[in-house]
Amino acid sequence: MEAYSGTVHPVILMTNIRSPVVIPAGDEIVSGAELAVIIGLGHKMVVNLANDGHIIRNGNAKNQYLLRASFKSLIAYKNAEISTLREENDPQMRAAKLAIANADLAFKETRNKKQSGDLIERSELLPCWSRVALATKTALMQVPSKARQIIPKLTRADQKTLDKIVREGLTNAGVGKDPPRIGIEEGSMSQEDEE
Repeated sequence: MEAYSGTVHPVILMTNIRSPVVIPAGDEIVSGAELAVIIGLGHKMVVNLANDGHIIRNGNAKNQYLLRASFKSLIAYKNAEISTLREENDPQMRAAKLAIANADLAFKETRNKKQSGDLIERSELLPCWSRVALATKTALMQVPSKARQIIPKLTRADQKTLDKIVREGLTNAGVGKDPPRIGIEEGSMSQEDEE
């Protein structure tokens, strides 16, 4: 088989194809074997690229290709392929794709938890937590008077001190502070007090 001898454009473009591509000046019709020799690929690859639309056939002809149109189409395809490879190797692009994938995963996990009942909407949760908080507050506010009933030696002043401690603890808990440390410091309790 003879090599392609048609007129060529003087510009040579480099692509990922095995050899530099010379864009022909006219739109000649060539066979698949001739095109394979021109672009440096096997005949089967030419057929596959034509089936994928990257090499342009001459109408409905099975083994005839438009040379110039095929070159332009193939170069556009290879440039897009190169651009995709560059994007995949770009660290910022990979980080952005990873962030999108993580956000998508979090969204799907949240949706699945809602559907399975493991996750409750805030609007449903607030009334429940309000009832729990109110019951806890009521129980804690009753501690000083119950302590006085249970502990006979507890004076009225002791009851007021307990009341003050409970109120401060509730106030601090409502603002997000740690409860006050009143009375016994860490490590100062004797073994008798612990028993």
